[in-house]
Amino acid sequence: MRRETLIKLTGTALLLAVGYLLPLLTGQIPEIGNLLLPMHIPVLLCGALFGGIWGGALGFVLPLTRSLIFSKPLIFPTAIAMAFELMSY
Repeated sequence: MRRETLIKLTGTALLLAVGYLLPLLTGQIPEIGNLLLPMHIPVLLCGALFGGIWGGALGFVLPLTRSLIFSKPLIFPTAIAMAFELMSY
């Protein structure tokens, strides 16, 4: 594996972890959680840093795996709709 691909893969995995934790932290304060849209931040950051393919992959995977692990958002229809929404960034 080339070095730059490895850096992009590692950075995307780190932002995936941030995407899992950020809604948990902001969910403690409902006003901030509804205002921030915390799952969008790591996806936008990944797309800006590593390119559209990596950002799109993270945007599609993040809500689906978060739904399977934490049961929030609900897998149907919310997580599926969010997967396509975040992938379109």
